[in-house]
Amino acid sequence: VLYLTHQSHPPRKLTRTGHTAWTLTGIDFLDGPYLASNTTSTTLTPSAFAPGTGVTLTASSTTGINGGAGFQTTDVGRLIRIKEGSTWGYVKITGRTSTTVVTVTVVNTLTNTSAKSTWRLGVWSATSGYPTCVVFFEDRLFLAGATDYSQRLDGSRSGDYENFAPSDTDGTITASHAVGYTLNANDVNSIRW
Repeated sequence: VLYLTHQSHPPRKLTRTGHTAWTLTGIDFLDGPYLASNTTSTTLTPSAFAPGTGVTLTASSTTGINGGAGFQTTDVGRLIRIKEGSTWGYVKITGRTSTTVVTVTVVNTLTNTSAKSTWRLGVWSATSGYPTCVVFFEDRLFLAGATDYSQRLDGSRSGDYENFAPSDTDGTITASHAVGYTLNANDVNSIRW
């Protein structure tokens, strides 16, 4: 298995299962990675909460979403982690209606259909760019150098290379959970390798 990255395209996986059996596939990353939690008054309200497709997610404003520009067509495929009480769920954007309305697939339950103020946008998308480099380190898959977050690196859960969950759904964090870190530097030094 070979992981391939390019800042303008979602990461891919090249798999060889025999001398003439090669496949190139997109990677359906699980639960992350994510940006910091929303600190604005913007809420997200789902039309349904159970896992399934065709759910509408409505934002109360564009503040806090893509620098105030709101949802973009280039956000299709982006993940959003949403919290209700102490429970985290997540969705994948499958369509965009407007800067405040997107269609999503609920992957993990959102608990209910009330407005939620605690949410996190996924790091990677056509809006923000994709990782430019990849490496394995201490049984984690690390991806780094996305266009808008060129000094950020994200590591998978230990031994679970396509799972970037920062915590369990109840908020519990252990040493095996995914990690995310932005290099602390005065200059912008994009991660290239």
